[in-house]
Amino acid sequence: MRDRKTVQAGGRWLGAMLSLLFAGSAAADVLEGQSAKVFEEMKQRMPLAQNERMVAAVECVASSIVSVLDGATGQQPWEVAVFDDPSINAFALAGGKIGVHTGIFQVANNQNALAAVLGHEIAHVTEHHVGKRVARQTLTGIGVVALAIMVPGAAGTSQAVAEAASLGAELGLNKPYDRKAEIDADVTGLRYMARAGFDPRETIDLWRAMEKLNKDAIPEFLSTHPSNDNRAARLVEALPEAIAEYERARAAGRTPECEK
Repeated sequence: MRDRKTVQAGGRWLGAMLSLLFAGSAAADVLEGQSAKVFEEMKQRMPLAQNERMVAAVECVASSIVSVLDGATGQQPWEVAVFDDPSINAFALAGGKIGVHTGIFQVANNQNALAAVLGHEIAHVTEHHVGKRVARQTLTGIGVVALAIMVPGAAGTSQAVAEAASLGAELGLNKPYDRKAEIDADVTGLRYMARAGFDPRETIDLWRAMEKLNKDAIPEFLSTHPSNDNRAARLVEALPEAIAEYERARAAGRTPECEK
């Protein structure tokens, strides 16, 4: 058994690790760096779309939404990549990375529907959903490390720490969000698209189209963005305020034309 001094040292080390984990900018920098690496790897591995109209539409919608974001996320440069992939999917990563598969146009066949998708994805970034999940899951790993310090023979010390940095990008791309995060992204994304001058009423039709596809085969987008009745109800509840936001945006001259 470890003596009291060793246990106390382990406790201080664990506290330091927790402080580092929640150190805000430091943790965000790590997550953004890993996300950028993953995004670059995807661009090297996956073919980029050659359809200029699709690419222009995605870039137009993305830039319109980014232009109305608050704080640092609205000031940083956002990079957009459109992948030539028939799967119905889109994502956004920390550090201003947006990826769209050409298959998304099967359901998002106009600028408003595309804005609903991108607004939702961007909201996952601005609401720090991935970072929060990384924090929760990394705490488990830190627990293993603390156990290794205080209990002889406990394994997994270096691996628990080493895997923390790459966890965020993996979560942002391949793992489902929980229901609270989905509802947050729905409502926040609805506000973003309306503020940018896109009609938020299109969101309801988009999710109906997604659900229709879901009856036959689960699109990749829905596999990482699980649906439920509560989400639909919250969207309907938030719609009147979003429509008012949309009308104010149009009156202020925000009238994007992303369909050419």
